[in-house]
Amino acid sequence: MDTARTSRFRRRFGLALCLALSLALSLGIAPARAAGKCEVRPDDISFFADNAKGVQLGAKLQFNKALLREKIRVKVSGGVAILSGNVSSQEAIRTAEKIARETSGIRCVQSWLKVGPPLPDENNPYDR
Repeated sequence: MDTARTSRFRRRFGLALCLALSLALSLGIAPARAAGKCEVRPDDISFFADNAKGVQLGAKLQFNKALLREKIRVKVSGGVAILSGNVSSQEAIRTAEKIARETSGIRCVQSWLKVGPPLPDENNPYDR
């Protein structure tokens, strides 16, 4: 009984600590720089910080009025945001890149966005 209570406490405390740490890391990092090389430096790699930045950027892109219909994939590694997918216009590409550059904690943006029909969703069996 005592070990069950202890493990339940560890799970709850561990999750809360993990979320608090990723939020603190994502808020405490400087905004993106306009110039410079887009390279991942070994000292910049932090799974939780990158995950938090990726979620933050993905939400900003998903709920932006101009990008509502676009399917943009986001990956963040070492503060470098990688955007990929097909969008409907050059304006959508510029908007997505601008939002990514303005997201705190993103040092650099690599855009692999193209104008074209949406790519099939990997998780949807009807899109294949």
